[in-house]
Amino acid sequence: MSLGETLVRPTTMLYRNLASMDVEESIRANPIDGVVLMCGCDKTTPSLVMGAASCDVPTIVLSGGPMLNGRYRGEPIGSGTVVWRFSEAVKAGTMTEQEFMDAESCMSRSAGHCMTMGTASTMACMVEALGLSLPGNAAIPAVDSRRKVMAQETGRRIVEMVKEDLRISKILTPPAFRNAIRANAPSAAQPMLSFISSPLPAGLVCPIPSMIGTASAAMSPPSSTFNPRAAF
Repeated sequence: MSLGETLVRPTTMLYRNLASMDVEESIRANPIDGVVLMCGCDKTTPSLVMGAASCDVPTIVLSGGPMLNGRYRGEPIGSGTVVWRFSEAVKAGTMTEQEFMDAESCMSRSAGHCMTMGTASTMACMVEALGLSLPGNAAIPAVDSRRKVMAQETGRRIVEMVKEDLRISKILTPPAFRNAIRANAPSAAQPMLSFISSPLPAGLVCPIPSMIGTASAAMSPPSSTFNPRAAF
């Protein structure tokens, strides 16, 4: 399913679970041995992971990647950040509507999700820290040639995972979630609300509820005893 972020009210987040059901039923209804989840924004990433987790098949995530940084009149501008300042400037009469549209075109100058460290990049980082994607998947820009290389390597890896019977339940373990929380804390990322509120199928245990309020644990360096990329 496709959601128009700028049009859906009150929020597209309400349709995350519906997208998850779509993914789950598509996997169950077809003779699929393993899946590559091609995610992008902050809702597609957790919803696709939730759907695949319910089916417990070998799963790997390939993010679309962030767009290139924007610049307007020599000033760096980020998606989802300066737009609010510019919109207020238009209301105040210090910026014309044409200047606002020019800035908008400079802000979104390539394919990809928001390039700021918002929820889209946060979800990509969390997926990588959980061990569900290849190293570097979260950071490569959408239009960078390395993204195509990452896609090819991801396709090769899922074939190997199917042969190894490396199911998603073997990756999404309590240590994996702890590692993701520790990776989230120092990265200036958005809170993990999508994953905190993600219902997991029977057999998968997320330690997040027991860790809420334990700030010292969340701020600790990434665990040296758990390597989220060991499977890859």
